[in-house]
Amino acid sequence: MKVTKVNRDFTVGLYKNIKINHIANIHLRSNEQITFISKKNREYDFVKKNWGYYVTPSINGRFKIFKFRCCLVECQLKKKKFIFVVYKEKTKQLKKYLKNEKLKILFWI
Repeated sequence: MKVTKVNRDFTVGLYKNIKINHIANIHLRSNEQITFISKKNREYDFVKKNWGYYVTPSINGRFKIFKFRCCLVECQLKKKKFIFVVYKEKTKQLKKYLKNEKLKILFWI
């Protein structure tokens, strides 16, 4: 694994009003894993494989333990699709974000 620090800010969103702070690039070799841990000790794994990336814990296993949900979302204006991982108790905030950004949940995974 190689970590390169980055200091770059940019804006995203339908109205370009969401600021993102890009702080690092992580270069993984095959079968290396990064685990992101939230303040509530929820874990989210990201694994580099020789065929691509394994980007989430099992949706019907550890995903449920850490109280995540996953959905496929579409930008209604640009017809782009995204995969969202959502804290179960943050559905209200998600709905507000979807409305503000003109996004639509196609289905929950």
